[in-house]
Amino acid sequence: MTVGNFIAQEIIILGDFNVNILNCNRNNYESVTNFCNIFGLEQLITEPTRISDNNSSAIDLIFASDPLKIKANGVIPIGLSDHFLTFCRRKRTNIISGIHRTIDVRSMKNYSSDSLTHMLNSIDWSDCISLTCVQSSWDTFKDKFLRIIDSIAPKKKVRVKVKDQPWFDSELRDLRDKMLIRYLLKGLGTSKSNNNDKKQVSLEINNEYVHDKKEVAEEFNSYFTNVAGELVNKLDPPSNTYNLEHVNVFYSSKGVFPNDFSFIELSEDNVLKALTQLSTSKATGIDTLPAKFFKDGASAIAKPLTHIIKLSFTSGIVPKEWKLARVIPIHKKGSKTVVGNYRPVSLLSAFSKVVERLVHDQLMEYLNSKSLIYDFQCGFRANFSTDLCLIHLTDHIKKNWDKGNLTDNRLSLHLGKTYSILFGSKRKLRNQPELKVTCNDYIITNKPTVSYLGLELDNNLTGDYIACGTLD
Repeated sequence: MTVGNFIAQEIIILGDFNVNILNCNRNNYESVTNFCNIFGLEQLITEPTRISDNNSSAIDLIFASDPLKIKANGVIPIGLSDHFLTFCRRKRTNIISGIHRTIDVRSMKNYSSDSLTHMLNSIDWSDCISLTCVQSSWDTFKDKFLRIIDSIAPKKKVRVKVKDQPWFDSELRDLRDKMLIRYLLKGLGTSKSNNNDKKQVSLEINNEYVHDKKEVAEEFNSYFTNVAGELVNKLDPPSNTYNLEHVNVFYSSKGVFPNDFSFIELSEDNVLKALTQLSTSKATGIDTLPAKFFKDGASAIAKPLTHIIKLSFTSGIVPKEWKLARVIPIHKKGSKTVVGNYRPVSLLSAFSKVVERLVHDQLMEYLNSKSLIYDFQCGFRANFSTDLCLIHLTDHIKKNWDKGNLTDNRLSLHLGKTYSILFGSKRKLRNQPELKVTCNDYIITNKPTVSYLGLELDNNLTGDYIACGTLD
C-alpha cells in the first residue's frame, strides 16, 4: 500500500508498541508523536495497560485516523498476562432505508423465439427496403424491431443490492463466500450469495482523490484517447528505409493495385449465417438491444438487414449507432486509484458485430488470395495464437544460439513498464549468482530471474548472455 492510499483510507492500528505513552520525556514518545502527525492518526489509550510491582505504563496502544467514528475505547484489566486488554468500538454506519439502486431489465416471462419470429414475419418491411439512405433505413428498421421487442419482452425496473459497507473489502467478501460454500456443502442450508453491485471508482487526479462520477469519467476518457499518441511520440522518427516506392514495389509484386479491392454483393444467406453465429452471452451496446433477439428472429429480419448492409457498403456510410460504444474501464493491476492501471473494454451494439463479421470475411479472403499476411502473423487470425508466436520465437533464438549467430544482441523494451529475461548457459547460471550485461555503457547487474529495468527502445548489448524484453 502506498502512502497516498494509506492516508486516504480509514485506519485503525492496535498493538504492543513498547512505547510508554504516559512518559512524554522518553525519546520514543517523540517518534510516536511524529508518526501520528505524518499519517494523521490519533492515539486513543490514556490509561496504564501494563502494571507491575514497581511501575505502570501504557504501551498497548490504539491509533485511529478518524477518532470521531470510535464510539468507545479503553482498557480491561484481566489476569491472562501482565498486559491488560485494550479495545475500541467503532460506530455503525447505517444505510438509509428506502433508497435503492434500480436497473432496467427485460422481462422474459412471456417470451419465446417462436412468438418473436411469428410477430416479425407479420411486419411489412417494404418501407425500410425502399429507402436509399442507410441511416433512415436503419432508423425505420430499429423503430419497428423495438416495438415488437417491447411488446414481447417489456422493460421493467429491478432493485439491486445496495453497496457494501466501506470496511467490507474483497478479503472479507472472499472469506464470507468460502464459509458459505462450506455451509452449503454440509447440507445445512440452501441460500446462495449473489453480489452484483457495481463499485464506484475513485481516482487520484492532481494529487487529490476524486469520487465524482463525471470527473472520473472525463479522466478515463482523456487517458484512453491520448495514451496511444503519447507512446507514439516517444518513438524515434522513421528511418525511411521503407519509403513509398518500396511499398508500391512490394504490392505490385503481389498483384495488388489501387482500387483493386471491392466488396462482393451480399446475399440473405450470408447475413442469416452471421446473425445465427452471434454470441448471446455478450453485454449489450449503447442501443441496449441484446444479441438474443437478433439471433432468434434471424430468419424474419435477414431481408431488411441485408438491404441496410448493402446500402452501407455501396455508400461508404455507417449508421451513427454502429460507431458508438460503451467504454468500461477494467482494473488490471496495482492501485485502483491510478488511471494507468485500467484498460478500456468497448461494448459494441450487437448488429455492428454482424457487419464487422461480414467485412472481416471478405477482407481476409482478399488478403489470403494475394498472400499479403505474414506467415507468422499470430494475432487476430483463426487457428493462430500467442502460444504459437512464442514457440516460433523461442525456436528461432535457440537455433541461432546453437549456430553462433547471436553476436550483435539488441534489447527491445516496452515503452511503458518492461521486464527483462536474461538467458545464459546452465553452467554459468549455476556457478554465477549474479549476471552482468552492458547496455550502452550502463552495467546491468541482475539475478537470473525476471526483474524490472527502466530502459527504453533498442539498446546495444555486450556480454555473455542474451537479453530479451517481454511486454508487461
